[in-house]
Amino acid sequence: MSENITKLKQAAGIDYNPDQKGLDLFARLIVEECAKICSELKFTTEGPGEGAAYQRTLCEMAIKENFGLVSKGPITALNIK
Repeated sequence: MSENITKLKQAAGIDYNPDQKGLDLFARLIVEECAKICSELKFTTEGPGEGAAYQRTLCEMAIKENFGLVSKGPITALNIK
């Protein structure tokens, strides 16, 4: 298991005896970590220009919407693939 997962388990308090509340928090922490990766993504100069920050925000919100951390909005409502 990765060190990141271990840290998230500890933060959720489910190291030894997980309960539903702890498991829910663990899942939320994983989703938040995925969204954070997306929001902090760096692009090279060869990549997208000024729209990069907007695309990172779209990615972050789509992850959170998909897992129910925020209400569905225009990003997932369109169901763009």
